[in-house]
Amino acid sequence: MIKRVFGSVSKFVSVVILLTAVFSALPSEIVFADGITQEEFMNDDALISVVLPYDTKYVGKRAYYGCKNLESVTIPYGCTKIGESAFAMCPKLAYVSIPPTVKTIEPGAFAGDTALENLTFDGSNDNFFYSGGVLYDRETKELISYLPGNERKVYHMPNSVKKIDKYAFWGAENLEKVVVSDQPTTITPYDFAYCTGLKYIYMPSFIKTVQEYAFRDCKNLEYLYFGYKNVVIDPTAFVNCDSEFSTVSGQSADVFNEKFVYESELEDTAMTSDNVPGSSSGVSGNGLSGNSASGNSASGNSAGNDTSLPSSVGTWDPATTTYVTRNPYIKQRVDSLTNRLTDPFGSLNLQAQPVNGRVYTPIITLPR
Repeated sequence: MIKRVFGSVSKFVSVVILLTAVFSALPSEIVFADGITQEEFMNDDALISVVLPYDTKYVGKRAYYGCKNLESVTIPYGCTKIGESAFAMCPKLAYVSIPPTVKTIEPGAFAGDTALENLTFDGSNDNFFYSGGVLYDRETKELISYLPGNERKVYHMPNSVKKIDKYAFWGAENLEKVVVSDQPTTITPYDFAYCTGLKYIYMPSFIKTVQEYAFRDCKNLEYLYFGYKNVVIDPTAFVNCDSEFSTVSGQSADVFNEKFVYESELEDTAMTSDNVPGSSSGVSGNGLSGNSASGNSASGNSAGNDTSLPSSVGTWDPATTTYVTRNPYIKQRVDSLTNRLTDPFGSLNLQAQPVNGRVYTPIITLPR
């Protein structure tokens, strides 16, 4: 009898010990995630279209990185943050809807998404400025992302830009020529990595450092112009680039622009009421119009159909603005820039003549 009682007590104690061990291993508080956690769906090839739950507050770092078949993403109202590389390396991703509640989009969120040409903003978002497939902070002081699917070949960075986020241009395969603004001091890691079409880039005298893998796999790179002669370049900055590219220092942006001019940079001479100097809706001092991301497409310039002035132009001033063209016929005809700029109807709407089999029309640039 005593033996049976002790046996029962022993079993009871064993159960208590086991249960204590189990419950001690459980968290003291059950926490429910209010967002998509870091790397939660990384490399998930089964995903095609994602509509995030309505209570999603954030999308974590690399949450959907490398989802090769992902085509569309809808981010719900209430989400405030898209983490670093959250949707990077999704080659089929072509549609991303962003609500007005998103306040932060971290570097590389869309890096390598070669099908992504545009972002859709579900309503106005005063936290960003979005123009022509390029995402900036609200004051255009920070360049967050140049969308990899952007079709344009030439990009003049607004002179207001002071900082370029890392991975900013990653995978922009169509881009051939870039003029960096006068304010950044650093080309950050992987900035132009895998821009396989990039040929020419101008970096003004404020650029002092080119960091790791900044131009990795830019296999068609031909010319780099540095305004500053003693730029510190990381040994990995040009990994897998063509060994024949040339580096030139001490040159001006004018020389660079005249040497490598593209048709997409050449502007129609006609003026409209939207870009007449002094017009409230015209081109602002930093080359951008508007002040926020809105609607379901780019505000301001649009990739592939950019008929506004290059962002390097700034304010039209007949006393300081020069007419630049490689077409001698137009150079002879445009004797008075002042008359043209003061005529809102573009009376000097000249017809360009072929030069060496190609047709050029004028471009306006500011001398440096």
